[in-house]
Amino acid sequence: MRGRLFAGRRTERLIEKDGSCSVVSKNVSYSQNSFYRDIFTSLLDMRWRYNMVVFVFVFVGSWFFFAMLWWMVAFFHGDLPNDKVTTQRSTNDGMINVPCVDGVNNFLTALLFSVETQQTVGYGTRNLNSHCTSATILLVVQACMGILLQSLMTGVVYSKLSRPKHRARTMMFSKFAVICQRDDQYCLLFRVGDTRKSYLIGTSIRVLLIKSKDECSFFSNFQHSLDLEMDQDAHDSSILLIWPVTVVHKIDENSPLWNVSVEDLFTAKFEIVVVLQGTIEHTGMTAQLCTSYLPSEILWGHRLAPLLTYQNENGKYEIEFSEFHKVIPDKNMPECSARDRGKEVFLSKLKWSILPRMILCMYKYCV
Repeated sequence: MRGRLFAGRRTERLIEKDGSCSVVSKNVSYSQNSFYRDIFTSLLDMRWRYNMVVFVFVFVGSWFFFAMLWWMVAFFHGDLPNDKVTTQRSTNDGMINVPCVDGVNNFLTALLFSVETQQTVGYGTRNLNSHCTSATILLVVQACMGILLQSLMTGVVYSKLSRPKHRARTMMFSKFAVICQRDDQYCLLFRVGDTRKSYLIGTSIRVLLIKSKDECSFFSNFQHSLDLEMDQDAHDSSILLIWPVTVVHKIDENSPLWNVSVEDLFTAKFEIVVVLQGTIEHTGMTAQLCTSYLPSEILWGHRLAPLLTYQNENGKYEIEFSEFHKVIPDKNMPECSARDRGKEVFLSKLKWSILPRMILCMYKYCV
């Protein structure tokens, strides 16, 4: 009966194993303008494919927009080939018609000049003449807008590449949690490890047990969460993930698992949510990783397989990550709850403490 799994059954859960949340917002009262006001965060939350579409739209759109303005400058200044009125007037006055921008005589050349100006690729035959005030103002405006757009897009790309969630993907949680005895006390155990050589600083773990108040329907009503007291191997508020750490919760009378037996795991409706948080050494950003364990993912009467071995050849400790999710059956684990086991131990101790006294009294009476 130990370690049975609901392998083919789809169960309800708040947090998926990969840390994604299964909660979806619906009928939100606030307007969509709230997302546009915080455009930078909205861009960060987009997928890369949508970011690429936004990048192309922003840059190409700005090039075409300013190309239209440059074409209008050339049109009103009489620089286009079909503007014969302005050209003839200039000839009668004995003046040479100097265009605002040399080489801009149609929309395509205006587009090329717009790209050269905004991306600072350098002018060729197309260049701005100083006598045209409107063109000078437009040049300054496009240069400022180009710097602003490029800074925004560069910031989005950098922020997305350095987001803490990418660092959290190198963290590992054991696939199953186990319940076994440690020093004759029931304990809930799971394992967490880091596969990178650069470790998280000030790593802390918080564990919540989320259970529905309505036993007939899971997650149908308001959920209440219970903090589990964690006895970490480091015996500190923060842990050092140089090697995989086994996180231990002692199941005592204050634990929400006090009344849970091996049979209860098949019918119980709760979810144990694990939240790991730490600071990335290189960037100083806070990374957070979540996972959860359902009753079907808690193995009764099992232990986590050891991973750390000492190598005499090189004098180093070796971590066998291929055994990270491996569990070992514990045949000596009782199937009753921690509460019932506590009663059995108490009655056994009481029995053996009273029996010698009874024998002594009978001996004295007989003598």
